[in-house]
Amino acid sequence: MTGWQVLDDFVKIGLGAVLGLLGAWFADMRAWREQRKARRIDTLESMAKDFEIAHQALIDLSVDVRARRIKLEALPSPKEAGIIFRGQINSVESRLQLLSYPQCVASLKKYSDASHDFMSAMIADGSGAEEKFRAAMGKLLLARAEIYCAMREEYAKSE
Repeated sequence: MTGWQVLDDFVKIGLGAVLGLLGAWFADMRAWREQRKARRIDTLESMAKDFEIAHQALIDLSVDVRARRIKLEALPSPKEAGIIFRGQINSVESRLQLLSYPQCVASLKKYSDASHDFMSAMIADGSGAEEKFRAAMGKLLLARAEIYCAMREEYAKSE
């Protein structure tokens, strides 16, 4: 066997091995990207559910306040009302920040501001209270829709 034949065999075997390694590496990277995308989509869906739970807690609180007002019972303070709601919103906000979704975080901050106004209007009493409540409810629902639009955009990017 000559040196050229040895070199020829070495190149053929080595080239085949290198191509096989590159193919395996690219396949592994593709699988990793798909798993990462699936995890991001699952996380977005989980955050949307948690956000909806927080929103529903706020609406339930509103119903409770109105029922207490009719029964002439003591109303919760805005601070008490905020403690229940804020813990749930903080959880969603921290996950959005960790995943680098700035548009979603900005929308959530608008929602948080709208919820604060809503809680103040919900507890307010006197003339014009009903109009303030309706305006705050409209602002809250608009901010909620903005969050879902931002999440939908991030979801579409992840697909």
